[in-house]
Amino acid sequence: MAVSTSGLKRVSAVALIIIALVALLLVVIAMRGHGSKSAIATGAGGEAFAIDRIVAAVARYDGLGHKRTGETADLAVTAWLDEHLRSLGYRTSRQPFTLPSFRVDHAVVEVDGTSLAAFPQFPVTATAQGGITAPLRRYSAASDDLRAAIALVDIPAARSNNSLAQPELETIVRGATRSGAEGVLLLIRSECGAPKMLNAPLDIEPFAVPVMLVGEDDAPRLEAAIASGEPVHMEISGAPFEAQAFNLIAEIGPVDAPLIVVSTPQSGWFTVTAERGSGMAVFLALAEWAAWQSELRFLFVSNSGHERGHAGAERFLADRAPAPADTAYWLHIGANVGAAETGGSDAGPNRSRYLMTNWTALLPAWSLFREQPGFDRPIPLELGQARGELARYHAAGYRPLAGVFGPGPYHHCINDRAEMVSLEATREAALSLAALIDRAVR
Repeated sequence: MAVSTSGLKRVSAVALIIIALVALLLVVIAMRGHGSKSAIATGAGGEAFAIDRIVAAVARYDGLGHKRTGETADLAVTAWLDEHLRSLGYRTSRQPFTLPSFRVDHAVVEVDGTSLAAFPQFPVTATAQGGITAPLRRYSAASDDLRAAIALVDIPAARSNNSLAQPELETIVRGATRSGAEGVLLLIRSECGAPKMLNAPLDIEPFAVPVMLVGEDDAPRLEAAIASGEPVHMEISGAPFEAQAFNLIAEIGPVDAPLIVVSTPQSGWFTVTAERGSGMAVFLALAEWAAWQSELRFLFVSNSGHERGHAGAERFLADRAPAPADTAYWLHIGANVGAAETGGSDAGPNRSRYLMTNWTALLPAWSLFREQPGFDRPIPLELGQARGELARYHAAGYRPLAGVFGPGPYHHCINDRAEMVSLEATREAALSLAALIDRAVR
């Protein structure tokens, strides 16, 4: 059937009008996003987002040291949050839990008399006293018998996945530990160049032999040791213990008001300042701002146990979390919210970060985050791509729900410190998340 030229022109005109209306709608939404952030920054509690507050929070978190669950720095984070949130008027409580852990006293890898940066992979299997000294040999699935050797497992960045919960990764590590080798070195390739830990869920079985992590910066030394046949020394000493940790729970606002939950993990393998500290600065900024929103009710929860199968979050969901039907909104602040690109804080924010929310909130989320790399393409949670605690909260039925997270170039690395945080990106994320909450619940 022939279509007239005039008919085509009418269709084209209608299409152009629709496109123009959609464009106008996006502009209006974008302007509303900018306006609401401005209103948050200049309204009651807006001083919570001042850059000096962000700087202080990141520095305080960084200065506390390595934050493995239930160890000294992790407990110090709980005490700091408890004192600070009570000073803002929150009603606080600590939810205790325990998990099996290992206190590392001594962790050494020596190649040709030089000590390398190294750390044991959890769950830890210690060496016998005096450690292991043996030739280093490369492991593969087709390796010959590696008895009387130390196996080197080379894991490219694309396969690290950050956790032994990934079956394909655990299969590789288990294969090396069952190869007959006396010990195993995991060389995990990453941008940070330093030892990068793998999260260890509590149901992971202990390794048959000691396993340690080394960084990509030391790959040439390790490869030279393989070529020369010179022995390598590895040693792990310490003791298993039952770690007691806490979730810090803080509430404020009238009991009959709609409940907004804000959650974040606080623990990690090392100092984890970009990974966790940037999110902690956002968490504290939101808590200070929320204390001024007298008509709203908030519950802030900081969970320990993240690196051990999200143990704290699971305990919170089991014993203290409000029912989904009683929750008006849940915001989760995950890893590397304000992490910088490789090169430090001057390099700008990490682009490998994600903003996820329910599909019905994608346009408002885009309007608030459209100028923030990574967050500028919000992803609907309904696609099932969430990770970590955010995925768990979504599976538990909390709606509406939003969360931010990302891998980051120094994720799980021993050299993740304050200089790896983009302070301005952290501030902008905090302000935008406050506006996202405000728009969702008012």
